[in-house]
Amino acid sequence: MAPDDNQNRFLAELAHDLRVPLSNIAATARLLLDGSTGELTAAQREVLDSLVHSSAAAIELVEALREYAQIEAGTLTSRHEEVPFAGVVESAVKGVAAMAAERQVRIEIAAEGDPPVVRGDLRQLRRVLTNLLANAVAHSPRGAMVSVAVAVSDAEVVVTVSDQGSGIPEDERERIFEPYVRLENARAGTGLGLSICRGLAELHGGRVAAVDSERGARFELRLPAAPTSAAGLVR
Repeated sequence: MAPDDNQNRFLAELAHDLRVPLSNIAATARLLLDGSTGELTAAQREVLDSLVHSSAAAIELVEALREYAQIEAGTLTSRHEEVPFAGVVESAVKGVAAMAAERQVRIEIAAEGDPPVVRGDLRQLRRVLTNLLANAVAHSPRGAMVSVAVAVSDAEVVVTVSDQGSGIPEDERERIFEPYVRLENARAGTGLGLSICRGLAELHGGRVAAVDSERGARFELRLPAAPTSAAGLVR
């Protein structure tokens, strides 16, 4: 087994082992917050609330590590079923709603034609779009707008996510998909989000790229449309 394979296997197993105790910590903190063990003071509630949020962030981190390791090792499997993409968009937007509200960023959705359908794994597709949206919100100034556009073209579902941030230099547009790479103005994170996006998109026979934009950054996700969507192309 190659050294990289050993490293990826170790990361996947470590992430799996860490997730259980972290989930238990989060569940215990939520139980205490519910008042199941008695009345809480304001200070105690604040500490527990912080613990819940911190453990959720840690779980997200280990999940990203696990998923990245499995993608790199080629051991990540996907379900292949028809997935209405409107549901993927709705779920992903809900997933970043709190983050967007905190930064006062509006998310606008635009869809052309009939709602498209793709074949793939709902959870993994949701992860791709959630990562792209989270990245857009994180790099947007307060009060800005992030837009999501969905259309079908040439038997592909084309999803674009655009923000009003500082944008991505053309010579960095490919490098940002490498693991652990963050631009100078990037905010805190694992540096794995975009790498995971690309790996999951390719697992579904698609691709994702940073493309030209007049303002801010723009990411384009292309996935094969299910026959039901490809039959009614939007041109």
